[in-house]
Amino acid sequence: MRHLQGYGEVFQSSSTSYEHYIKALCKAINFPFDHTYCTKVTLDNYTITAEEKQRLKAIAEEIAKMPLIQIPATAKSLADFSVADQALVQRLDQIFWEEIPQMTAGKLISEVKTVGGEQKAEAIKDATSR
Repeated sequence: MRHLQGYGEVFQSSSTSYEHYIKALCKAINFPFDHTYCTKVTLDNYTITAEEKQRLKAIAEEIAKMPLIQIPATAKSLADFSVADQALVQRLDQIFWEEIPQMTAGKLISEVKTVGGEQKAEAIKDATSR
């Protein structure tokens, strides 16, 4: 980024990075936060109970302990995976499509609007008009 800044004004857009992370990154690399476009989230709008925090930590630990899924080179569907890897995929589906959506954390995820295609186009228009 520093190298690019030597050529002119630089802007950064990241659809998969949240504002809190981008602010910390900008501080670490001395990049102006007002030259970034990222997904905004207000965590203060959500209250996660102690029970839910414990459950989320347990889920994180469970996922961290999972072996890497081996995707066969010729795989065309889940049926082409090993039985063990099929079970892992099914468990991950259960976590991300059934368990977490029932939690406050799931509500937070579903309500956050990420910077997608249309927002990226707006970011480019905004950056070029400065």
